[in-house]
Amino acid sequence: MTFHRVSSNMLNVLDALLTAHEQGEWLRGADLIRRTGESSGLVYPTLARLEAQGWLLRKWAEPRAGELPHRACWLTSAGVAKARDMLNRPESDTQAAPEG
Repeated sequence: MTFHRVSSNMLNVLDALLTAHEQGEWLRGADLIRRTGESSGLVYPTLARLEAQGWLLRKWAEPRAGELPHRACWLTSAGVAKARDMLNRPESDTQAAPEG
């Protein structure tokens, strides 16, 4: 699968994921919806495309108090490189590693 054009929602999701990655933070879909202002109908298909492309890891995470189990997202090395390229952001001096 290849991305031929990049939508604004894709850029918003990549920006939020890259920012979280640089802070060492895994994000849930609900976190991305809140941070980007995009609808779930755009965020979740975008995550599926990123995962299929090998740009995103998803794992089951411990639910927070009063919440159902959920999957958390983390950019892969390829995802970080592609996100930086698409967003034209310079490489950060510090890069966190995924947990688990």
